[in-house]
Amino acid sequence: MKRAPLEWLGLCVVLASCGGGGGGGGNSSSTVNNSTISGVAAYGAPLADATIVVSDGNGRTTTATADANGVYSATVTGFTAPLLIVASANSGESTRRYLSILDSVPAVGTTATANVTPLTLAVVAMASTNGTDPEEFVRDASKLKNLNTADIATAVTKLQGALGPVLTDVGLSNSFNPMRTVFAADRNSAGDKLLDTIKVSVSDQGVNLLNARAPIANNGAGDSNSVTIKGISGAAPSPLPTPTLPYADLVGLDAWRNQANSCLALPPAQRVSNSGGTYTFLSSCAAVTGFSFGYKYNGYTLAQTWGPRLLNGIPAGAVMAYPEILTFIKNAAGDDTALVRLSYSSPVGGGSYIETARKISGQWAIDGNQRNYDAGVTVALQRQEDVSTNPWKVGGVSVGKASAYYSRIYFRFNQTGPNGSDVYAVRVKGPGLPAAGLVFARSSACGPSDFLAFYSNDGGLPPATLASQPTSSTGNGWNLDAVPWGSNYTGSNFYSDWRGTYDRFSSSAQTPVVFSTIPEFASYAWEVFTTANGAAPSATFNTRIATRPVAASEGSKMPWASFSAAAREYVNPSVSAKAGELTSVNLDWTVTTSAPRVRSAYIVGFDGTNRMTLDSNVAKLGDTSVSPVAVEERNANNGVCSYNKLPAFSATTGSRFISTRQSTERGLQLQQSLSHSGRS
Repeated sequence: MKRAPLEWLGLCVVLASCGGGGGGGGNSSSTVNNSTISGVAAYGAPLADATIVVSDGNGRTTTATADANGVYSATVTGFTAPLLIVASANSGESTRRYLSILDSVPAVGTTATANVTPLTLAVVAMASTNGTDPEEFVRDASKLKNLNTADIATAVTKLQGALGPVLTDVGLSNSFNPMRTVFAADRNSAGDKLLDTIKVSVSDQGVNLLNARAPIANNGAGDSNSVTIKGISGAAPSPLPTPTLPYADLVGLDAWRNQANSCLALPPAQRVSNSGGTYTFLSSCAAVTGFSFGYKYNGYTLAQTWGPRLLNGIPAGAVMAYPEILTFIKNAAGDDTALVRLSYSSPVGGGSYIETARKISGQWAIDGNQRNYDAGVTVALQRQEDVSTNPWKVGGVSVGKASAYYSRIYFRFNQTGPNGSDVYAVRVKGPGLPAAGLVFARSSACGPSDFLAFYSNDGGLPPATLASQPTSSTGNGWNLDAVPWGSNYTGSNFYSDWRGTYDRFSSSAQTPVVFSTIPEFASYAWEVFTTANGAAPSATFNTRIATRPVAASEGSKMPWASFSAAAREYVNPSVSAKAGELTSVNLDWTVTTSAPRVRSAYIVGFDGTNRMTLDSNVAKLGDTSVSPVAVEERNANNGVCSYNKLPAFSATTGSRFISTRQSTERGLQLQQSLSHSGRS
């Protein structure tokens, strides 16, 4: 290749090769007297308008802003190698944040290429102390200062070994260096094709590299097209499988995106009409041809799904990003399908949807998940701060406070959704669950009127009737793991104390789950039980997670929101004005600049008889407060069971907690709560 010598040295001519700059320097006159780095921040699509922060181990820092093509440049004269580069930008409802490390500072008068992408993040993670924690170089400058730059070279070599067949497929050499190789985020260059093909995730398991163009089987575990690398020691990783689908399939929905943006350019009221719950697409929204004729999503038709999204969900001024293919899957009929993330930005914040596309007669179309039921799986990491006045007791013995990080999977089945009216229970089986499966059933509690709640962990079914409401649970999750946080726990075995007695009604695993057994895009099998069929499943289907769970011990590394002092008073029984009955509240918080934005917040109260949840989405992504109000709640049989007030609580009676929800780039839900439980 003509540029190979320059790429190998990590150098480029500023105007001819680096594409100018996106702020922070990089013009030809300043380069004469300065050391400059320039590169692309991208994940396949450009990380447009990303904030770029460059630092060294001595505390020197400079910032720049990437342009619409993800290109940036920054002056690093006087910096000491290695250099840490962090790129972050809003994407949908989350924040994309990638790290890169450059092992040398360019000489005065020259410019070095320093890209920031998911693949550079993989290198930084592999070079970290335990092979799983790229952010350690941000938290602790001494880690960066003392980094042996040979570790970066070793990590790059390991990455090259894993990527080998894919590098060949896209036209890159085996000497590809993700930090140093010049490319453009234009959906055409070899480097960008690689980013579109390889999906990177970092967890306590290490760095997972997934070849999206090597489809997994319909009900496969989900790990046949990926490899996980933990650290730089040990044997070379196995190479990823050779792509079997052409790159053109990764960009097969670009035409849909162009049509969608013509629709989104209209004010919401001009996109769709709604007459008595019947949605009709209007104008250019009616001209979008990128949906399949048989589209179905969770039992809803195209109009029922995308009508409300276009009218009430996606704001005015929104722009749809290029669809991101997460992985390809062969369905039961052998068709090529894909899990795809559709993200948009707007003046009041962004959002995203996980959809399924299918190749039909040689053309890709958004097809929906083709399920008959409104159901799905969410992966969450939670932080609970116990601010109770009196200590937590297990078996009558005080063990301090129940503050914890815990990992959980939520299973949601909407009993009021399509085909759900006669469903009395569902059973779910899959990675991380008991072999016999979890069972969810109708609940007598106030709140779960539109979802089935936890019933048993041994596969046992309740009576085949809708009237029994056999569980009083309001939860629909399964706890995989838990660890304490803070120093207020004084017991001897936190996991056992926290999960309580293990029986068929405990919603926690008997022992912490081994997370390596839960792959990326793990598949979960559902059995649906209706009153007509009794104990024989009337239907079965599968769902997939979009990101793997992470261990509870990872909680301390996450960028949690922090409630204000005023918000914390809602869980303080000594603040009488806020501890009594309430019909509305105001919750506010702060987040760091690099953290995912809070998308919703809520407060829950229970006095032993009455229970109420006040929940609200933020009006604009980036807002730091909401003011939810009490709304009448119903039980599983649609009976009103709340009294439109948040119950009062005290130091010894009732309970109260406040919570926020954030979402990471990969779809992991971060949910943190402050809780007060009345204890004597």
